Formats: sequence, C-alpha cells, structure tokens
Amino acid sequence: DQSAYRDIHTWATAYRKQYALYKYIRPIYNPSYRLGEFWKTHLFGGLLDVD
Repeated sequence: DQSAYRDIHTWATAYRKQYALYKYIRPIYNPSYRLGEFWKTHLFGGLLDVD
C-alpha cells in the first residue's frame, strides 16, 4: 500500500515532523503479508465438495 506516511492521513505530517523523517519516506518491504496470502491460498484453496 505504501500510504502509511502520506499527507492524506492527518497524523502522517505530524509524525514525520516529530521524528524528523525524510520527506519521501516509504515503508520497508515486509514479506509477512505475502507469506500469509500464499498459505491462505494453498491451504484454503476453495469450496469443499458435498460428496
């Protein structure tokens, strides 16, 4: 998503100023979401058969 520090969030501007963050900061890549989606897709692949 990479919108955690955008100005559309009211707290983002104050957070950047308070901690003296770089103006164009972006979040660090976090693979945990992809891993969760991978296992969700493979373990819960679809509907079960009635039979």
